[in-house]
Amino acid sequence: MSPGSRWRSGEPWFPIGRQTAGVMMSRYFLHLCERAGSVVDGEGIDADHEEDAVHQAVSTIRDVIANDILAGTPVGLDSYILIQDARGHELRRIYFRDAVHFVEEPLVDPSPRKPD
Repeated sequence: MSPGSRWRSGEPWFPIGRQTAGVMMSRYFLHLCERAGSVVDGEGIDADHEEDAVHQAVSTIRDVIANDILAGTPVGLDSYILIQDARGHELRRIYFRDAVHFVEEPLVDPSPRKPD
């Protein structure tokens, strides 16, 4: 397909992603969506597979949560990272609540017991 026919069909005629060490890598954009607003990823990341972008999103979410906790800021578990491909198609939403595991169960008292 020539660049002109791709342009008319709405498909970009330039390659999406970049070639690294002989392997074509795809470009993914990880947009942070929170109650306070959104942070649009204007650069994106190059990754071999969509799952690599998911792992990066989970890592980013965990960093954001850790920073919010250290700052004493409430963590919005309904916040998410929207993963888009280079054409702007939504691939996935990774919610903060799915990137961490909280346990709510009784704790064992670690203090030594006094003899009767």
